Amino acid sequence: KKLVDKTQVSHAGVEGSSAQSTEEQPTDSKKATPPCLSLQLVSDLHLEMYPDVKTACTYFDKIVRPKAKHLALLGDIGCWKPEPKKDARDANIHKDRNQILPAFLGYCAKRWETVIYLAGNHEFYSGRFHDPTPEASREAVMRRIQAECSKYPNVYFLENGYVDLDGVRVFGATLWSHVPQESLRDVETALNDYHMCCVTDDSAWVPPPEDGLRKILGLGGGSDAEKKKSTATNKSRKTGARMFTVKDTNLWHKESREFLEKGIQQCTETKQPCVVLTHHAPSFVGTSDPKFHDSPHRFAFSTNLHHLLHGEKKSGKYSSVRLWAFGHTHWCTDQVPMIQFLNLCSVMAALLDGGLRLRLREIMDAVYVCRLSR
Repeated sequence: KKLVDKTQVSHAGVEGSSAQSTEEQPTDSKKATPPCLSLQLVSDLHLEMYPDVKTACTYFDKIVRPKAKHLALLGDIGCWKPEPKKDARDANIHKDRNQILPAFLGYCAKRWETVIYLAGNHEFYSGRFHDPTPEASREAVMRRIQAECSKYPNVYFLENGYVDLDGVRVFGATLWSHVPQESLRDVETALNDYHMCCVTDDSAWVPPPEDGLRKILGLGGGSDAEKKKSTATNKSRKTGARMFTVKDTNLWHKESREFLEKGIQQCTETKQPCVVLTHHAPSFVGTSDPKFHDSPHRFAFSTNLHHLLHGEKKSGKYSSVRLWAFGHTHWCTDQVPMIQFLNLCSVMAALLDGGLRLRLREIMDAVYVCRLSR
């Protein structure tokens, strides 16, 4: 069976285009068997924690082993940092670490029939605090991920895109969360996303709230804070890049939400089952540690998208979504139709210490077998 025709795929990482596949039609008069999708789910590996590519490669088969036909990497797999300057301190070390993610993609491409890659928020971490450059920008990172995935005929980078697998439409997006106005200051000040991720922009640098900036930088006086802001502004105008803002991530959330709304509606109308893969969570219910229930920072992790999960019960229109898989929150849940199998951040620390006495089989062999009827 021909699952995916790579020549028909336009990686959706930058332009938000769609990826489609062709499938062979049944040649006999018998009724076609219901679609069955075997999908292995992995998220939040944080491979940037490894000291070098050689060490990382020795752990790939311990982190994730083939247990299904297809593999979905749901973001925060690692950081796609820009190449260090030749005269930079520890340039060789950083250059070596930058090969970990490409090596992992190669490992996955050889072992699964199809690999789907989503970007999380950590994919865009530059490793530099308040140092925006075009080379470290979201746009540059998206292009690099797209280029690396394009090296393999079975690896797909999805950002507001989809691919058809075994009769099931699989949507993919980072789905940045929506932060309401009343939580903007708290989120933008506290989250590293807004201090270590940047976008290309010829306009002036947009600083975080003044009090938050002083707290983060440890500045005592207003004059020092103003001096720091002035320096950053001048650097932005020179380099053409600035740090993320909530306005940016809210816009990207809106783009992804509208893409998913349209795509899911089409699947519902045609009665085609679909699966949604995102990094951020589509609900506040049970998707994070309960201790964060009232935290203003919860809006940086989740958004209420129940209308996409369940459809409109009043009108009798039920969603065709059979599974919604996500990561980011570091909290495992198997709610239906949402599922989050993995959080490997705690596993990573133990692996680096040589400790393998973990729930590896339980944690790392997560497989979702989707048996669906049209």
